[in-house]
This record gives sequence, C-alpha cells and structure tokens, in this order.
Amino acid sequence: MSNTELSRYESQDLPTFFWQLNEEEQQKYLQQMTRDELEVRKKALEKVQQSKIAEHDMAVVQGNIQAMDASKKYYEIYQKIETGSGEVQVKVQGGDPRFIAPIIGTAGVILMGLLYLLL
Repeated sequence: MSNTELSRYESQDLPTFFWQLNEEEQQKYLQQMTRDELEVRKKALEKVQQSKIAEHDMAVVQGNIQAMDASKKYYEIYQKIETGSGEVQVKVQGGDPRFIAPIIGTAGVILMGLLYLLL
C-alpha cells in the first residue's frame, strides 16, 4: 500500500484493527472510508444548498407580504419551505380589519338566522 493513500488519514483516524489487515483489505477499507467521506460531504453540501434556497424563499414570502395592498381585502398565504434541517410551513392571514370585521359579523348573523330557522 502506498504512503500517499495512508497520508490522507492520520493514524488516530484509523481503527486499531486496520493495521492487522492484509494489504488488500487495508486498500478496500481506505476506499470505503473515502466513499463514506465523500457521501458525508455531498449530503452536507446538499443541506447547505437547501438552506440557501429556503432563505431565498422566505425573503420572497416576506416581500410578497410587504407588497400586498390590504385595503378592503383579505389575504391568506401558505407556503412550505424545505430547509437543510427539515421543513418550515409559513401561513400568514391578514387584511384590512375594517373589511374583515363586517364579513365576520355578517357570517355570524347568517349562522344565527339558520340556527333560528332550524330550531
């Protein structure tokens, strides 16, 4: 086995049984360690990328909320954002309270009228 391959890893990184393996087994073990290391790096980069995308998505949602004209309108925004560490669900409801209050009041009166008719 070449010293170049072993020089990638410090002796404390290698398990004690490594030195008891024959040269072919040592070679296979080092190849597996390299594959595992590459896989871990790949997953870490994917998570960082997902987090960057999520950061952008959150900025877009925030921009959309700030740009909304809430005058005489009711709005609801719902978005799922995938991050490197999981999923974030954003749900925003709002609007002009002078517009929402009459709608809620009207709906309440209609419901009370229906209950009165049914009973």
